[in-house]
Amino acid sequence: MAPGFCEDDIEAEQVHFNNVVATFKHYAPYSLAGNNRRRKDLYTLSREDQALLEGVGYKAKLEAVDRAITANAAFLSRIVAEPEIFGHAVDEEIVNASEDTTGGPSHSHSHTHQHDHGHRHSHSHEHGAYGHGHSHSVPNKPYRPSDFDMDKLRSTLKQFVRDWSEEVGERLYPSLFLPASDGPGSHARGKEEREESYRPLKEALVAHFADIPPGERHNFRVLVPGAGLGRLAFDVAQLGFSCQGNEFSHYMLLSSFFILNRTTAVHEHVIYPYVHSFSNLPNRVSLLKPITLPDVLPSNLPPEVNFSLVAGDFEEIYGMQDETAADEPQAGHWDAILTCFFIDTAKNIVNYLRIMHKILAPGGVWINLGPLLWHFENNSSNDPSIELDLEEVKALARQIGFDIKEERTIDTTYVNHKDGLLGYVYHAAFWTATKRETLQALKAIDGSAYLYNSNKRCVRISSVRTNRAPRGSDMLRWTHQSPAITWNLEIAADNVQPALRHALLPATRQGHKDLPRALSSALAQPPADTTKKATTRPRRSDLMRSIHFRVGTRDDQGRRL
Repeated sequence: MAPGFCEDDIEAEQVHFNNVVATFKHYAPYSLAGNNRRRKDLYTLSREDQALLEGVGYKAKLEAVDRAITANAAFLSRIVAEPEIFGHAVDEEIVNASEDTTGGPSHSHSHTHQHDHGHRHSHSHEHGAYGHGHSHSVPNKPYRPSDFDMDKLRSTLKQFVRDWSEEVGERLYPSLFLPASDGPGSHARGKEEREESYRPLKEALVAHFADIPPGERHNFRVLVPGAGLGRLAFDVAQLGFSCQGNEFSHYMLLSSFFILNRTTAVHEHVIYPYVHSFSNLPNRVSLLKPITLPDVLPSNLPPEVNFSLVAGDFEEIYGMQDETAADEPQAGHWDAILTCFFIDTAKNIVNYLRIMHKILAPGGVWINLGPLLWHFENNSSNDPSIELDLEEVKALARQIGFDIKEERTIDTTYVNHKDGLLGYVYHAAFWTATKRETLQALKAIDGSAYLYNSNKRCVRISSVRTNRAPRGSDMLRWTHQSPAITWNLEIAADNVQPALRHALLPATRQGHKDLPRALSSALAQPPADTTKKATTRPRRSDLMRSIHFRVGTRDDQGRRL
């Protein structure tokens, strides 16, 4: 049994996973039933009214929506074709959909902000509580998904638009869905919306590590909590950084695994994410707009980059208290953390910030973009919820040990239908924050290797670690000075094997650019899985590389700052 989890926790996760798979498989009968409700409503009208509506193409539109739903169902069925990869046994009696289509969404719906604009809200209330927002199935009885379950699945389809599509200039397969007279299709806004949020985060990351050659970025580890369908984490890996995404929602995890590991061509899949609501639409083209996925091939990553996606609760995975007993220690392990529409998923924002500060290396950077739409505010499950305003969040971050800079507001949307008659714009807060380099932060890394420069930036030079040296051990020191910067390396002498010393000597003569490569070749162990595609739900012992260099800052005389 995994540490920290009881039998009830494991059983609850098993039940929840089965319910999620059942929701995917019930998509077709549920959605077709909802569209069939519209037909029934049509036939309650007088013959004269029916004829008028048929004249404007309403009946033909319903038939086109049926075909689009069927296409979506085929795509979703492929996502859950092999759910066992997540380590859960799937109960076929629970997950298999019946042919009964008498269910479906209720007739009434809300026009409030949160109903149709859930962005991550559509799934994030699962965060840390399997039972929140959905019902558990009765053992060995088929699970009938709720409206809430289906809303999460529909939101996942829209998330595909945001993360894995690009702008499309023409409608695909017009003969299947729309009369030719409907004219050209409109533009999907996935890439444009995605870049509004992701580009500032990526640019800030590259700027922070501007003194690192692109070929050496893979030695730096970046964490993306709340990774969703994994596109931001993928983009970071494409920049050359080793990157790990973390996600809790099984809707997101199943879907991201499929797009990252089961996709073989660009524009391989076609979905119709906007067919579930007829409200606030200018025309039927906007209703039946096809979206092709993905816009890039996810397997195209630099060969030396380590890219992964870890399933689980952020606080449980990265907030382990007993670092000496944990299989995968996190303290000081990450060089950068990117949070996009994430920090407002916290029940206790203090713990979120404390964990991020703890797992960052001294001098590491936290880059944030997002609103403060607290997900657990006024929840019905009696979960605690601490809700701060923006100034309070920043003040708290400073108290915990972050130095915030480069603050600004960025206007952006989230899974917004560009052609719709209704939309919401977030005035998202953006900042970069560095972990303050304190003596307390440096105590944890005594006796390991240090690489630092004259700008006092702590730099991770390899994903390997030596054993701690006894207190008072001699340090092997090396300094390289260039016109722009001075680099210093220190390794506890007792930690350096003879083979490593021989490997370091030529590197120290060549300069700092060859040093990380020499260290990696002398100490690094190849990862167990050499594929560069992301994997989900590894064993806890596989969540992180347990061997790594820790880094710190010292002055030119070798004294700790």
